[in-house]
Formats: sequence, C-alpha cells, structure tokens
Amino acid sequence: KSWSECSRAMMELDQANIKRWKEDIDTLLVFAGLFSSVVTGFLVESVKSLRPEPLAATVAILERISAQLRNSSGDTTEPTEEPFVPSRHNIEINGLWFASLILSLGVAFVGILVKQWLGDYSRGLLT
Repeated sequence: KSWSECSRAMMELDQANIKRWKEDIDTLLVFAGLFSSVVTGFLVESVKSLRPEPLAATVAILERISAQLRNSSGDTTEPTEEPFVPSRHNIEINGLWFASLILSLGVAFVGILVKQWLGDYSRGLLT
C-alpha cells in the first residue's frame, strides 16, 4: 500500500512539473518566434548594405558614355572602376544578425524537441 501511495504522489509531482515545464516552453517558443520575425525584418534591410547600389552602375555607365561623346579624338580609354566591396562594419553587423536568427531558430527547435520529449514522458507515466 505504501508503494502505491508513493508512486501516486511521485506521478502527481511529475505531472505538475511537466505541466509547468510545458507552459515555460510555450512561452519560450512564442518569444523565439517573435524575436526571429523582428530579427528577420532587420536582416532584410541590413543585407542591402552588402550589395552595390543599383543606380551607381547606371550612373557609371552614363558617365562613361558622356566621356566618350566629349572625346573627339576617338580615344576610348575608360577609367577603371573599383569593384564594390562592402565595409567591414556592414559585414560584421550582418554576421551578427544572421547569427542571432540562427540561434533563435535553434532555440525554437530545441524547445520543440523538449516539448515532444515531455509529451512522450507524460504518456509513459499514464501507462
């Protein structure tokens, strides 16, 4: 009789703990989802700084055409343009945004795994 009472008390304690943990994980998953969506918004805007401005190429082509039209001698030497290289600051900021997004998605993934494990554990207690 005492073993069955002890077992029942432990099962009730486990069920209470599982319920509390599931609620905590639900809160964590909501936070991770909201955080990921906000970070994605910032990332979409920030990643634009890693590409050259589209109008800059058009302006360079128009300047080249204008220089050729002004040049009556037929000399078609073109000034060399340096390729676009994003600043180190922009690369670092984008790296941090990507790392933040990856970590928040990883936390959500682990949270889902733990919640599934708790469900399996809870079903095992009832059998």
